[in-house]
Amino acid sequence: MRFSLYTFLLTVLVSARLQAGLVVDNEPIELKPRPEDDEVEQTFTFKNTGSKPLTIVRLESTCSCLEASLDKRVYAPGEKGQGKAKFKVSSFVGRHEKSLRVHTDDDQEPEKVVNFVLDVPEVISIEPKLLEWTVGEKAEPKTFVVKMTGTDPMKITKLSATRENVTFESREVTPGREYVITMKPASTADVTIGALKIETDSKIPKYSRQMAFFNIVRPELAEKKKAAGGKRERVMKTISQAIVILALTLVAATATQRWHPRAPAWYVADERLADDEVTLALVQEKWKGEVLWIDARPRTDYEAGHVPGAVLLNEQEADSLMFDLFEKLQDNTKPIVVYCSGEACQASRKIRRYLKDRVGSQEIYVLRGGWKEARALGPAKK
Repeated sequence: MRFSLYTFLLTVLVSARLQAGLVVDNEPIELKPRPEDDEVEQTFTFKNTGSKPLTIVRLESTCSCLEASLDKRVYAPGEKGQGKAKFKVSSFVGRHEKSLRVHTDDDQEPEKVVNFVLDVPEVISIEPKLLEWTVGEKAEPKTFVVKMTGTDPMKITKLSATRENVTFESREVTPGREYVITMKPASTADVTIGALKIETDSKIPKYSRQMAFFNIVRPELAEKKKAAGGKRERVMKTISQAIVILALTLVAATATQRWHPRAPAWYVADERLADDEVTLALVQEKWKGEVLWIDARPRTDYEAGHVPGAVLLNEQEADSLMFDLFEKLQDNTKPIVVYCSGEACQASRKIRRYLKDRVGSQEIYVLRGGWKEARALGPAKK
């Protein structure tokens, strides 16, 4: 009993310590735009729970789609404040987690991460997103199911494939609500990457053009992807089982970091490259610079300057940009290297994953250092 009481008191004490400084109400902060919205705004409140005035040094968003402002710069002890967040919805669909880093003059917590969730209603559902055959497999027909899940019904007005060696037909199951598209390759003799472009009569431009994908892959790649899927499920199960232990460990580590007179650093920098990473030097050494560059930054940054020959494919406009870009990607034989703003930017990894799900048989890497490194190639302007 004494141990349980001690643990409880320690937890309360540490929790109180962790919440000293800036505390945000109702986090994560949820934004729920309508399907037709291009932007959505949300106010949020917070409090300086510390014992001294808190000065906001700067705000730093992890995504160009998120802008934020606060009602003032300095907050007295116990004072409440209000902020405003604005999201550029663009082509986002579904649930997306973004964050804002609030830098302050608090010695104990100089950086506060505020989490946001953007939840955009789905208007069109395509399942599966990818049809796949293996080389040498019998060329049997397979199907996509397209459902119009929004408030208003929509009709498919045009279908077109980026490859000529496939046939397809659409059948309306429920008028304006559900369609079945049957696709069949003429042959499975060769590795193929392709897409089916689906155009609708949606009054919302970003939903008027959709894409589904089809691949013919080598058997060993199909087995590798299947094994990776099973491994991912096992990893997620392990993570869920370990989450409580991890949370308790984090509490203990945070307490040590803040209170111990000789507290160790939170991490030691690891200079080793991950399997999906390359450096600019490696690009030059291994491929003599002959790669397809993908710029994952916002359009305004891309237009201000980008790697010569780089194509724009960012998270905010991914689906609409892919509609016009896919023909170039499907015949690409060069390694693909994706870059975003810098080392801490995660946009390049998200775009790499996006590409892997659509042109997965190609080599796709992330550039370590991002644009800060890539600009050495001599930025071109649009």
